[in-house]
Amino acid sequence: MLIPFVAILFISIVTFFFNLIKYKKEVFKKKSTVLLPLLPIFLTSQLISTFTVDRIQRFRSDIIIKKIEGKEIAITLTPTANFGIEYHKLKNNSFVIQYYRGFLISEKYDNEEKKWKSYGCND
Repeated sequence: MLIPFVAILFISIVTFFFNLIKYKKEVFKKKSTVLLPLLPIFLTSQLISTFTVDRIQRFRSDIIIKKIEGKEIAITLTPTANFGIEYHKLKNNSFVIQYYRGFLISEKYDNEEKKWKSYGCND
């Protein structure tokens, strides 16, 4: 996924410098100079927001795990959603917490194994 982003960024930079050399002062009046940098900016903002959402959801999930283990939150067999974080009890008194971080990837925490696993489009 990173290779197409780098290719688009490279093409945008080459086009900008080509227009800068060819048109000099009128470079910012050209549509290609204005439109091509928008795509890398958009893609970069998507990557940053995905990373940020993952960190925030992981932090909030860790708080929920501590509350469940400390018996501050009662959980049931039916899934409970809390701002995009789903958690429910399994039949053997363990629990699972899950959230989606973007690009069809979900993170799951299994209480028995005490670790997080990623599930995505390749699973």
